[in-house]
Amino acid sequence: MLKSYISHLAEVRMAAMGSILLVEPNEQLRQSRALLLSILNLPIQTAVGYSEVCSISASGIFSIIAISLNPQQMEAAKIATYARRQWAAAKILLLGRLTGDFDDPLYDDIVDPSFNPSALVETTKRLLNDLRANLVGLRES
Repeated sequence: MLKSYISHLAEVRMAAMGSILLVEPNEQLRQSRALLLSILNLPIQTAVGYSEVCSISASGIFSIIAISLNPQQMEAAKIATYARRQWAAAKILLLGRLTGDFDDPLYDDIVDPSFNPSALVETTKRLLNDLRANLVGLRES
């Protein structure tokens, strides 16, 4: 039990200092969203889709994993499932609009940056703050 707690604490600590993984198949959107997120002063790694995400080393450390819901929501669900297993402490942010069922525990928030680009930055900031607050809470308990 203590070993599990210490392992979880280390994972959350690393995630709080990690980078952003932006998964977006559309090159123009990937570039513009990466540029928008760069104001957060965190390293940003980009990927086109599921196979590219799976090729990222498990030792990669991510605070936020932002996943586009376009063109296929099923692809986003596969990516979110994989990311939740691979980088459990990271916050998962979906980009776009949900059109059907999506397993709620797979993600932490959703924003549609097409209609409100500043919401992407604000939501990402809030998720980062949540991650850091979680770290403080774990240290104090």
